[in-house]
Amino acid sequence: MKSIKFMMERAASTPSNILLTGESGTGKEVLARLIHQMSPNSKHRLFAINCASIPESLLESELFGHEKGAFSGAVKTKKGKFELAPNGVIFLDEIGEMPASLQAKLLRVLEEKAFERLGGLEKISFSSRIVAATNKDLKVLIKDGRFRDDLFYRLNVVHIDIPPLRERKEDLAQLIPLFINTKCAEFGMKAKSLSPEALSRLMSYDYPGNVRELSNIIERALILSKGTVIKPNEVNLPKQEFSSEGILPSTKIDIENGFKSIEGISQKLEEELIREAVRCHTSMSNSELAELLGTTRRILETRMKAYGVEKA
Repeated sequence: MKSIKFMMERAASTPSNILLTGESGTGKEVLARLIHQMSPNSKHRLFAINCASIPESLLESELFGHEKGAFSGAVKTKKGKFELAPNGVIFLDEIGEMPASLQAKLLRVLEEKAFERLGGLEKISFSSRIVAATNKDLKVLIKDGRFRDDLFYRLNVVHIDIPPLRERKEDLAQLIPLFINTKCAEFGMKAKSLSPEALSRLMSYDYPGNVRELSNIIERALILSKGTVIKPNEVNLPKQEFSSEGILPSTKIDIENGFKSIEGISQKLEEELIREAVRCHTSMSNSELAELLGTTRRILETRMKAYGVEKA
């Protein structure tokens, strides 16, 4: 993330186009806005457009505008985002979902630095920076004929790939208190903190939804918590995914600092997790241990009896 920050600072001082890649929820739009804030043209506007959420028939008008009478319902001339953001930033989110016809027009705009409104003939100059983002592999889309390679190279002047949260767990130490403090202020709550066991649960989870999922989990925990200290049973985590051979290779289990769901894993690993949970958390009730291990109290007590696990 420090190397990404360095690239952002260097790229922000130039007018070069930027391509942001990474899984959904890693914060691509946040980075796009930070780049805009750090740029010399930060006083100009940033327009964000999600290419996947706008129908193809409307997306061209949204980007480039249209003339009165250009199509049915065009009762007056409308300026598009490319015209409304001179010297600013156009953030094209989910660029991999842009229709092929619009890819060709966008390429021409980037090459000529000019465009026409839909149904118009007048050339309008364009001087904004393009920041595009996608959670897809554009090279795979190019190979499949779903994305233009010449447009890819126009957009991919500066490429910043944002790693998923599971690959930068050390960031959780800053993100978790940030979200707690921000949301407490937003909800008008008294300041809250996490118990060591609750923090352990959060640190052990892999966050397939990345930073966005972490934010939602913190918000849910704050809503469920009754006191000023969030307990482990108030941190509601989705069950991890498992393969037919047990836990997925990408998921690591840290039996000292946190636990995964015991459902669907091998008996040997299940027994080890239960023994370590009991050993590490002697003050917890069986219900709290079951919540920590992603199962029910009845199932946990049945497994403890089968494995001969007794609480001190």
